[in-house]
Amino acid sequence: MSSKHAAHKHTIGKLYSNILKNNRIRSPKTPKQIERYLKGVSNHRRIEILLLVAKRNGITVDEIATTLNCNFKT
Repeated sequence: MSSKHAAHKHTIGKLYSNILKNNRIRSPKTPKQIERYLKGVSNHRRIEILLLVAKRNGITVDEIATTLNCNFKT
């Protein structure tokens, strides 16, 4: 496994574990609540944006659009 693939897998695992954690309320999340979170990242472009923002704190919308070669409205 390449180091890039390992880092990507680690980041995705960290993202999922943060989604499933519930630090404010002591009870675990319900399947319906988890579904709402996962719908928010159920698009490859959104996942790319999340990974880029995690890697480059403070990145602007213009920089995201340029880096990912996409329209800023995306």
